[in-house]
Amino acid sequence: MSGFSKKEIGLLFGLAIVLFSIPLAMVLVKQSQIFNSAAKGPTPVTKITPLPTPDTSSLTDLKNLLGASISATPSPGVVVSFGPTLTIDVQVQGRSPNKNAESKVFVGVAPGDISSNPSYLLSFSIDLPDSGKFSGLSLAGLSTGNTYTVYIKGPAQIATASAFIVNPRENVPNNGQPLLMKTGDLNEDNVIDKKDLDIAKLALGSTAKSSNWNSRADFNLDGIVNNIDLSLIYNNMNQIGASGQWFSTPLATDSANPTVSAN
Repeated sequence: MSGFSKKEIGLLFGLAIVLFSIPLAMVLVKQSQIFNSAAKGPTPVTKITPLPTPDTSSLTDLKNLLGASISATPSPGVVVSFGPTLTIDVQVQGRSPNKNAESKVFVGVAPGDISSNPSYLLSFSIDLPDSGKFSGLSLAGLSTGNTYTVYIKGPAQIATASAFIVNPRENVPNNGQPLLMKTGDLNEDNVIDKKDLDIAKLALGSTAKSSNWNSRADFNLDGIVNNIDLSLIYNNMNQIGASGQWFSTPLATDSANPTVSAN
């Protein structure tokens, strides 16, 4: 060691210490990271809790909607309904096309073709609008593809009828053309005869202000019972409505309310 001075020997010794301490420090740092990681444990995983399923959903609501009847306030001449429905379209004889309004019009549906003694499966009492068209009568319970007949009778008209084959949606008998309701049945027995003529003659010449006024005898709604109205009875004399003769109490004036029953 005689070739080195004490100062040089000290520098060499210090450099050796530095070179030895570098890898030792790296090992210590690595061990420290491993220790800290083990102490903390594994990285936690966030648990996602699904939202609870609601009692109702759009699909559930739709199924409930399709499987339940719906009540609503319909527009005049329209009923809201699902499944097969029936649309009534009539023209009252002696009136213009936009004056068909009638209250308590009977609508009956019977199986098979037109019969003089039908057995009704469904029946309705409707108020016809001026258009003569009433939509949405439910045909629930009838078999799709089978033949049925609809019978329609107004309070001063004999019954008209039309056979149709039920389809799953809207059913409009008579190929969509209005059915003619023949006028003149004032005593509501589904026959136009001399009895009806005698009732009309009692109101002949009357208006709404007259004591002998009979609004039903004013077939064309012109405000007076005259020979034009009587001519409808003459033209339809002895005709019987499609469903056969009914029985009723004669209607002589507005104050009389006949009780009508099917034969």
